[in-house]
Amino acid sequence: MIGRVHAALERDDVAGLVLVDGFDPDIFDDRVMPLLGPIRDEYVGHTNGLWNLVSSVEGIDVGRSRAQLAGADVAGIPLEVVIAPRVDERLDAATNDALAASVAAGYEALSPGRVTLTIAWGAGHMVQFDRPDLVVDAVRRIVAIVRR
Repeated sequence: MIGRVHAALERDDVAGLVLVDGFDPDIFDDRVMPLLGPIRDEYVGHTNGLWNLVSSVEGIDVGRSRAQLAGADVAGIPLEVVIAPRVDERLDAATNDALAASVAAGYEALSPGRVTLTIAWGAGHMVQFDRPDLVVDAVRRIVAIVRR
């Protein structure tokens, strides 16, 4: 979230953005929540808990932060997105496939034609610890773009 807002505000200082299993509540709310069916309420509770945690630890205004994110236009900026697989075993394969496609479309919509999405198979939320190779590769791709 912070990276996207910073990139939007300081475009001249940002050559590219690497998002590592980030907290992207707009994509989650718009793309994931509608597909969750019977477990939606559980996810809403979990997301609210995350917001409360972030708010208490970081001392942020949640409403203002959400508004900043909504206004953060990163179109045209190269984005490398490295995320852990999004599979919920309580959902059927078709729903999990729809979730994955919807999340991918959400990231692509941030900077159409400039997004590389990498699924970090074998990783949990801390992708940088579980699959540092993928994060390093993503950074290298952004650096290569800048050097061209």
